[in-house]
Amino acid sequence: MANDIVNKLAYLLGVPETIIQPLLSDGQDLGRIAAAEGAPEIRARCRARQVTLFHYTGAKKIFRLPDSLRSYCAGGTFDELQQEFLAACGPWEFANRMTEFIMENAQRTMEALNIPHADVLLELVFKWPTQNKATFSSLSQQYHSRKLNFPYATFIPKPKSFERKLPYLLTNDETLLSSVPITLAISTQVRETKQEPREAPEPFQLSNATYIDSPFSPNGIFYHEGMCCAYVDYDNMPPFMAAQICRSATKQHPAKVFYDDRVRGDIEVLRHFPFVEFCFVERLKSEKSLVDSKILTEIVRDCYTSRPNQVILYSSDSDFFALAPILKQEGIAFTVIALEGQVSPTYIEKLGEYNASSYILSKLAVVPVPDVELIRNLLRHQLLHSVLGECSVQGITQKILGSFSEGRYHTMLAKSTEAEVEKLLAGAKLVVKNGGIVVEF
Repeated sequence: MANDIVNKLAYLLGVPETIIQPLLSDGQDLGRIAAAEGAPEIRARCRARQVTLFHYTGAKKIFRLPDSLRSYCAGGTFDELQQEFLAACGPWEFANRMTEFIMENAQRTMEALNIPHADVLLELVFKWPTQNKATFSSLSQQYHSRKLNFPYATFIPKPKSFERKLPYLLTNDETLLSSVPITLAISTQVRETKQEPREAPEPFQLSNATYIDSPFSPNGIFYHEGMCCAYVDYDNMPPFMAAQICRSATKQHPAKVFYDDRVRGDIEVLRHFPFVEFCFVERLKSEKSLVDSKILTEIVRDCYTSRPNQVILYSSDSDFFALAPILKQEGIAFTVIALEGQVSPTYIEKLGEYNASSYILSKLAVVPVPDVELIRNLLRHQLLHSVLGECSVQGITQKILGSFSEGRYHTMLAKSTEAEVEKLLAGAKLVVKNGGIVVEF
């Protein structure tokens, strides 16, 4: 796996060069990393606050920075830091001053090193919370009691948010960028700033394929005129996508969701959406799922009975290729939505020979984001199909989270989702409409 990003970050964070050197990728050189604008200064200050935290064991007084820090300081930086340390009212204030310098300068250095998502990494990897005597003492005690694991003995702020990935955070780029806090931050940023999507990877630069690198929404799919039916292989698609598909279903754009007894997510909240049919498929054997066979037969049956204008298949499985010639012969448009890391480029290319179009979703596209409209719809259906006297905000929030995100994201999404639920509930009211009862926010 590539180490281009993590090796540069490790240098800036003050990881010893003897640890970084064996992990350097081809073409990487510590000298070039150190030559980047501001890199030695950032490295010295990251190491200085980490060393200060280490030597503050049991709230002992520290009168000077240790000489061991000199090897991390270029030129006269060590003497400069020593003076700053002596001028501070305590080690915690010195650490705060180091953090201020890092936050003001590290992003520019990361950009000079061509480190992507520098602003996100600045907040999640470099920014220490503001310290006082009590918090600094507590952190130091946790450091030495090994209650928190520190990758390469480097302190990462809010380490618990990285969960099991923390000890491996700086081992390769994939582990770093796929960690929950970082993927959520990048995905939310892309969604809010509406950044231009990056170019499709070379294998998917195909005339019949569209690459999606921003949070998924069915609104980004091209629908043909008339009836467009969606078929969702639920165990093959992330819950975030399934929830968005169910929310967007209409009379002209109905959806069928297929699952078996090993379903991954919580589909109960999704069952109440109109124009969505849930199809349970019993397993033939404990290890043999018949979901794919059921989807195939259902599409072919609908092809001859309902005569849809377009079939939209949400699955990365190339076994569905047999549908392409059948649908082309019947004059029904065929669209496949698949995940970049799970679908074969050859399969996508071959679909084009039968005029089938495809959408390839990057890893970023399927990261669950706290979509206000999605939460609104999920909450409305949850309230109308629950006993209100038995409901709690926390319970409803957990059900909503379970319906659109995997468990590993729940801790990070819980606070923002619960806040949105409370905000919506504060303005909610029951309204009689066409003889029925609806919830308005």
